[in-house]
Amino acid sequence: MKLSSLKVVGVFMIATIAIIAGGLSIYFLIQNNKTYYIYDIRIVEPLEDTGYFVYTNKEDSEGNEPEYDLVSMQNKNVFLTNSEANKFEIGVYADTSTNTTSIDITSSNTDIATISYSKGRCFVEYHRAGQVEITAEYGGVSDSITVNVYDNVSESFLVYDEAFYGKYHTTFNNNI
Repeated sequence: MKLSSLKVVGVFMIATIAIIAGGLSIYFLIQNNKTYYIYDIRIVEPLEDTGYFVYTNKEDSEGNEPEYDLVSMQNKNVFLTNSEANKFEIGVYADTSTNTTSIDITSSNTDIATISYSKGRCFVEYHRAGQVEITAEYGGVSDSITVNVYDNVSESFLVYDEAFYGKYHTTFNNNI
């Protein structure tokens, strides 16, 4: 008699474990296969005084959607000057069903430009001349801009030559 009651308890425990494992498997499968929609991802000119760089349509506590005056960022031409000034700020507009702010921003060539973050803002820092593509991506949907970085070459230069020009100088165009 004892053997058959142990068999029943063993079968019951195995069945219970199988049901719990199956339930957990189905739960995690459903969690990983949630459907979300991406309506729009755009690199935009940053907004002042927001403290963050990803703008969403997330409602506030009263249920009002924010109103942004967003301007899509165009391809940029920038010139190398000094290390503190060799950067510009960007923003990202992400209209998704999950109101995510987990946007991946990358540079196609980190030798030319890198992405940095400071105080909730996003910056493109450029280091040397060349062309680089900056991409904002979420869930396979992306937007990109091209940044052309040029050396800072002067358009003209002054020549002071007291022997030839006296106390005056002459300006020459830089034709290099």
